[in-house]
Amino acid sequence: MKKTFVWFGAWIMATACLFADPIPFGTRELALNGQWNKAGGDGSTFLFEGAFGYFILDNTEIGIAAALARSDSFKALNAGVFGEYHLDTSFRLVPFLGIALKYQRADITETTKMERETVLDTLIINNASGEDNEEESSGAEEGGEQEDNADAPQITRTTTSTTSVTETTTETTKDAAVLELKVGLEYFITKNFAVSLAYVYALASGNVFYDGSDVTSSDQRVQLGLRYFF
Repeated sequence: MKKTFVWFGAWIMATACLFADPIPFGTRELALNGQWNKAGGDGSTFLFEGAFGYFILDNTEIGIAAALARSDSFKALNAGVFGEYHLDTSFRLVPFLGIALKYQRADITETTKMERETVLDTLIINNASGEDNEEESSGAEEGGEQEDNADAPQITRTTTSTTSVTETTTETTKDAAVLELKVGLEYFITKNFAVSLAYVYALASGNVFYDGSDVTSSDQRVQLGLRYFF
C-alpha cells in the first residue's frame, strides 16, 4: 500500500509538468463541489454545491452557483454569482482565485436544556405510648408522689432531592447576503476533466452559519470538487 502511494505521488508530480493549454474564451464548465464532516456534537454535516460557468476571456470565468448545507440542527440554501481566474502555468496543476456573491437562507434549530433540583424536607413526630399511666399510679400508692415519666416526642427528619431536566427547542429562519473568497488548485486529469481542492472564506451580513454550538456571521471550509470543461 505504501509503495502504491509513492508511485501515485510520483505520477502526479511527473504529469503536472506536462504542457497544458490556457482555458480559452467560450469554454463552459460544470462543477460539483462538496464537503463532509464526521459526526460530532451536532452530528454529521455536509455541503453540496453545483455551478455552471462561462469563460468570457482566456482563463477568466463567470457563472452561477447554488448550494445546500445540512446538519442535525442546521439547514441552509444559497444561490448567487461567482467569478474565477485560472492562472496560466502551462502545467496540469493550475492555481485559481475566486469570488462569489450569494443570498443565503438558514433554518437553525437550537435546543436549550435546563436542570432544576427540588429538595423536600419531611418531619415525622412520634408521640409517647400509654404505658406511663401505670407507672404513675403505683408511685402514688407508695409515697403519694407522682413521677412524670412521660416519654418525649421523637422527631424524624427525611430529606428527598429530585432533579428534573427541561428541554426547550427554538427554530429560527435567517437571511443574509454572503461574500465568499476562494483560493485553490485544480489538477487536469485530461484536457476536459479536472479535480480541485479549495479553501473558502465566507462573510455574511447576518448570523447564517452554524459551527455546532453557536450561530456566526463567518465560515471557513475546505472543498473538494470535480470539474468538466467543454
